[in-house]
Amino acid sequence: TINHFILNNMKTYITLFILFISVAAMAQPDSKERIEALKTAYLTEQLELTSKEAQKFWPIYNAYSERLHDLYVREHKEVKDELRNCSDELSESKSAQLVETFISIEENKVKERRNLVKNLAPVISKKKTIKLFKAEDDFRRRLLKEYRERRHKEEEEKRKEQP
Repeated sequence: TINHFILNNMKTYITLFILFISVAAMAQPDSKERIEALKTAYLTEQLELTSKEAQKFWPIYNAYSERLHDLYVREHKEVKDELRNCSDELSESKSAQLVETFISIEENKVKERRNLVKNLAPVISKKKTIKLFKAEDDFRRRLLKEYRERRHKEEEEKRKEQP
């Protein structure tokens, strides 16, 4: 029907718009704000949120994202940076401390994910929740792929410049 045709064309235009924004953003240096804007547009498209759903979804999701980001910062500061800065020989007690810190942070990430699901339950369906998890993963993979491709291109250009 005509509504189906219009809906499919709208999805195509939205996808092309997001692709255009992605390419434009990737041509410039990465910034957290730019990546977050791309992620918001991508998740909105993938989840097909109604305006009512989006109004309730984004405050919950953004708060979750901030808490998760804090956990990643903590993980890097307390575990990964420590491993990079230490000598090859870690004491057993220091290793045990790092393992416990790492496990605690991972448990907190799982708790945050559980709370997200619980908080989103009255807002979006379980089907959309699963779509969210898939879309987050797909976005991360696309971002990483584009980053690697850009880095590879830059390395190739540097090699060409060197005699």
